[in-house]
Amino acid sequence: MAENEFIFGPHSILAAIKAGKRKIHKIYITEKNSLSEEIYLEADKRNIKIVSADKDKISALTKAKNHQGIAADVSSLPFLDFDEFLNSKLFQNKFAVILDSLEDPLNLGSIARSALCLGADVLIIPKDRSVRPTPFASKISAGALEYIPLIVQTNIVNTIKDLKTNGFWIGGLDGDGSDSIENSLITPPFALVVGSEGKGIRPLVRKNLDFIFKIDQRGPVTSLNASSAAAIGIYECAKKIRI
Repeated sequence: MAENEFIFGPHSILAAIKAGKRKIHKIYITEKNSLSEEIYLEADKRNIKIVSADKDKISALTKAKNHQGIAADVSSLPFLDFDEFLNSKLFQNKFAVILDSLEDPLNLGSIARSALCLGADVLIIPKDRSVRPTPFASKISAGALEYIPLIVQTNIVNTIKDLKTNGFWIGGLDGDGSDSIENSLITPPFALVVGSEGKGIRPLVRKNLDFIFKIDQRGPVTSLNASSAAAIGIYECAKKIRI
């Protein structure tokens, strides 16, 4: 991942300022939006420079058209060390969401938003052949990717084995699962695996799961996309873990 990048959209930029995980070099803005006043205020507190720029300039910087008239030159998102997650007492519930070869940044952004809002501690993603936390994904997440800790692991199967060694139960979402997630007992520490958009959970990953959950569905169309299924799965797990 590049050392610097341009994120865009008012929600992701305000979140980046407040979260404080990135170094923000400069903000470019072309028009007022609902968050402009707060962005100016928060940037001023931190001595972050804001400059005026037209839409073409911002489009050129971001290589995007849906920037909503604002962009920021920032450092790339830092990643949390896996061992730090395992050993830190800051993560009381120890609830992780593992994304197995997810490919669409829109799904990553949506799942990050659900994970943050519903109570997951971290997102774990593969280092290779998987979606990355791009500026577009950050915008889709409405800033959630700026807050939720991200862990990048070379080998997801070994990661699952390490989690098990540290007392984690591991469950995965699959339409052919034998257990209904709504009716299953889930206790922390716990990790929920979400598969890729087309192929689902890879066979070797599936082989190492303790549970394979299905989501009870009704009606003639019984196929949820990855982000919708993940939101339901995260909600059910978080609800049971809190109890």
